[in-house]
Amino acid sequence: MRKVAVFIVFAFLVGCCFVSGVSNAIDHIPVDNNKSEKPSETPVGNPMTFQWPMRGHDAQNTCQSEYDASQNQGYEKWKYFVDDPLDSATPVIDSEGTLYIKSVSDGLYAIYPNGTLKWHCDLVGLIEYQPAIGLNGTIYVGTLKYFYAFYPNGTLQWILPMEKCYCSHPIVNPEGIIYIGTSDGYFYAVYPNGTIQWEYYLGYYLIGTSLDTEGNIYFTARYCDYFYCLNPNGTLKWRFGTIYDTHDAPLIGDDGTIYIVAVNHIVAVNPDGIEKWRTPSIGTGFSPALLPDGTIVYSSLAEDVFGLDPDDGHTRWHYQLDYNPEDKTRPVISSDGTVFFAYTDQSGEKAYMSALNPDGTLRWTASITSDIYPYDGIYLGSTPSIGADGTVYVTTWFFRGNSTYHDFGYIHAFNQLNPNAPITPTITGPPKGKVGVQHEYTFTSTSPTGKDVYYYIMWGDDTYTNWIGPFHSGELVSVNHSWSKWGRYTIQARARDSDNLWGPWGTLEVTMPKNKGVFNDHSILSWLFERFPHAFPILRYLSDQ
Repeated sequence: MRKVAVFIVFAFLVGCCFVSGVSNAIDHIPVDNNKSEKPSETPVGNPMTFQWPMRGHDAQNTCQSEYDASQNQGYEKWKYFVDDPLDSATPVIDSEGTLYIKSVSDGLYAIYPNGTLKWHCDLVGLIEYQPAIGLNGTIYVGTLKYFYAFYPNGTLQWILPMEKCYCSHPIVNPEGIIYIGTSDGYFYAVYPNGTIQWEYYLGYYLIGTSLDTEGNIYFTARYCDYFYCLNPNGTLKWRFGTIYDTHDAPLIGDDGTIYIVAVNHIVAVNPDGIEKWRTPSIGTGFSPALLPDGTIVYSSLAEDVFGLDPDDGHTRWHYQLDYNPEDKTRPVISSDGTVFFAYTDQSGEKAYMSALNPDGTLRWTASITSDIYPYDGIYLGSTPSIGADGTVYVTTWFFRGNSTYHDFGYIHAFNQLNPNAPITPTITGPPKGKVGVQHEYTFTSTSPTGKDVYYYIMWGDDTYTNWIGPFHSGELVSVNHSWSKWGRYTIQARARDSDNLWGPWGTLEVTMPKNKGVFNDHSILSWLFERFPHAFPILRYLSDQ
């Protein structure tokens, strides 16, 4: 066995880990380390008791939640800014609804269900894969150099050195054993105390792992012609060929069938390692997800989302976007059968979240937005996740090619708006104005619970006013703005309260006219338009420019 030491250390000895008091663009909530006790010797829970404990939701990698999301209306109820890319990041969620998310180089974040910071910890080394939640709420995450275990309050439990190797997505079995692969070809089973149970050497860059209900272990690797099945004790059970270069852990169906996305095919394999069926796909991509009725839901690298029959792979339903997106996530599924996935447009500059009914028909589509401009493109987290209240979370990486700025990311939360959130802001001010001249606009919203409110304003010209406040509920707030070009603009504003409950958008259409002279003499034009309501269509058009 390759020698791998385990270090049980205190956070102050590591130097890389700390509980952060920085709230990052939202209200600061101090951390009370006395609220989270270290776990006892007796496990108080297993990974299946958490809302979304690992990247694919469970050890079978089904991406199927036990929670209903039928009432999710697709409103962005909050988003949390991270000053670092959230590349291929999936939020995992504990039993209290706390989200844990990794960024590329800025460590691990714990976010309360209302979108405010609980704690943040810097880690040594870049982070390529997602965290997972194990017994007693322990959070596991790997970097380029180490594999970490944290208590739920953000204090360090132990570190496992990984000799400058990336760690794959960890998964945890009901007994608390953690399974991880590394970029140098090793696969490990790790006890909850951080000691190695066994290791298996493959020699390829290991990507993802799944378990069946018998404890058999399935894993995939980059640029490898096989995927592997190990016995629970770490010995080889069988391997299946002709799977070259899969990019995700397999999905394990309720009957034990294993589903893998290979190059240009989706392959179903029986539990004994014999092929069941295969059906064509476009390129490679993320693994499918599982509907409650057994339908296999696959989102291709192109514009398609398929519902496949688990018995023979034929298409039960097919949803097609209007274009081939630049990026798209793996689908996730709620207990009522709603299918959620995110995607970008062809240019990669706009992003959306969609919800499909269990039969593949569209329920709704919502925009995924940034509060910061400019940016050059959007990359999406690999897999969304679903909380107990039906909220769907997805992460983004906003890319900036200009070296003047650096990349950033968000965690976005979609659901119904909270009834206690501030109401739609009323926006008043001149509907027409002059280019280059400051114009005053007034914004007002009220909180149903009387809390102070903050305002975020988008001016329609790729500029914004970022969360000003606090102001008293119902207070009139005046803000000045000027436009540098003629045209029509939509001012948009929304309010949030001191509990970080976000309300709906209010809008106001304004025009900065291009032409001068007679077309701006509104007293004459108004008289003509009132006298001859159906005449002068060209004149009406020019007066609006």
